[in-house]
Amino acid sequence: MAGAAALLTACGTAAPAAAAPGAVYIAGADQLRAIGAGALDPEGQLHLQGPVVAATADARRHRLDVLVGGDARALIAIDVGAPPQLRVVARRGLAMAPVAMQLDAGDQRAYLLGDYGTGPGKLLAIDLDSGRIVGAAMTGKRPVSLALSGDGTQLAVANAGAPSIDVFSVPQLQRLGTITLNAAPTQIVALSYGRKAFALCGDTVAVLDLDSRQLLTYLPVGPRAQHLLAKPDGGEVYVSNASGSVSVIDTNTNEVATTMPAGLGAGAMAVAGDGSALYVANADAGTISVLSLADRTMAAMIRVGERPQLLQLSASGEFLFAADAGSGDLAVVRSNRDPSNPNTLVTLLAAPPQAEMLVAGPQ
Repeated sequence: MAGAAALLTACGTAAPAAAAPGAVYIAGADQLRAIGAGALDPEGQLHLQGPVVAATADARRHRLDVLVGGDARALIAIDVGAPPQLRVVARRGLAMAPVAMQLDAGDQRAYLLGDYGTGPGKLLAIDLDSGRIVGAAMTGKRPVSLALSGDGTQLAVANAGAPSIDVFSVPQLQRLGTITLNAAPTQIVALSYGRKAFALCGDTVAVLDLDSRQLLTYLPVGPRAQHLLAKPDGGEVYVSNASGSVSVIDTNTNEVATTMPAGLGAGAMAVAGDGSALYVANADAGTISVLSLADRTMAAMIRVGERPQLLQLSASGEFLFAADAGSGDLAVVRSNRDPSNPNTLVTLLAAPPQAEMLVAGPQ
C-alpha cells in the first residue's frame, strides 16, 4: 500500500507529568512524526524507508512495532521512550509483502500476514523479545485481514483470492479448518470474548463460529459497506455504509438490530471508551458524525476538513484525532469527556500526506 500511514498513541517511559495524555505518532510518506497529545505540539520525527502497512503500540516495551511494506519489507521496533525520542531498536526483514499484523494479548508475539503475489499467503509468528520467527503457516490465496479470537487461542485469516476464512491455533499456528465464503472478504474482526468473528463480504457480513469452523449466517448491510468495528464489550458490531448509515449487529442474536444515520461516505469509526458514543468519519461530506449508542440518534455533526478517512481516540479519551486524506491535516476534536464543551474542533495540525491507517495504544 503505497503511501500508507499509521496513527498511534502511547506513553513514554519517563514522560513528565504534563505528558500524561501520551504522545500521538502519525506516519505517512516515509515519515513518522510525534505529537504531544496533551499540548498538541510536535515532539520529534523519524524517516522510515517504506510505507506503513500496520502498526501497534507495545506498552510493555514502550515502543512502536511497525510493519513496513514496499521495497523495505520489514517489522521495525521503534523506541518512543520519553518524548521526543524516536529511535529504531530492531529491524526484521521480510521476504513476503506484508498486509496485516496482530499482537497477542500479552505483547509477547506479533502475528504477521502477507503474500508473495501469486499462490498461497503466509502467516508468521515473531517473538517480540528476540525478533525470531517462532512459527509459520501457509494461508489461502491473497490474504487481506486477520483477527485474534477473544480468548486468544485462535487466529482467523480472511482470504480474498479464493473467498474463505482459515482458522489457526495459537501459538502453534496449526490449521484447524477453513470456512468457505460466497464472496471475497475485505476485513475480519473478532469479539472481545469467546470465538466468534465477523467478516465483511461486499454488502453482507458473514457471522462465523471459529470453534466449530462454521458459517452461521449472512447478514445484509450496506449499501456500499466500508468497515467493521466491534464494540469493546463485544455486544455489538458496527458496519459503516458509504451511503450514509451505520448498521448495528447484535452479536447475541446474530441479527441486524437497527440502522443509525451518519453522513455521506461513512467509513472509519471509533467507539468512546465508556461505550456511550460512536464516531464516524464521513469522507464525502468532510464531517464526523457523533452517534449516541443509548438512543441510536445523531448527537452532533462536526466539520473537520475535506475528506476524513481515519479516526482514533487518544489514549486518555479526551481527544479524537482525524486524519484527512483531502487536506493532509490532522484534525483534533474534543470528545464527550468534557460535558461543558463536547464535540468541538480544537485545532488542525500538519500531518504527513496520504494517511491510510490509525492504531491506538494504551494509556
